[in-house]
Amino acid sequence: MPLNAQTLKTLIRSKTDQHLSGIDPRDPNNADAMADATALAIAEAVVEHIKQAAQVAPGIPVATAGSPSAQTGSTTAPGVIL
Repeated sequence: MPLNAQTLKTLIRSKTDQHLSGIDPRDPNNADAMADATALAIAEAVVEHIKQAAQVAPGIPVATAGSPSAQTGSTTAPGVIL
């Protein structure tokens, strides 16, 4: 699945609602807890979103060695997640 902003937004909203449940936003003593919960929710959403991207752009240069039946290699340029 390609990455897109709407899917990420939905994940962030879902995770934020989950992590902020039970924290009273009117209580000024909860400011740190709210900031921590929000940061954690966003981090979890971004990681989950990236893991859902099952495609990597084709055409990444590769350096190979070995015979055609037993080649090994590694990429020589950064990949791009779609």
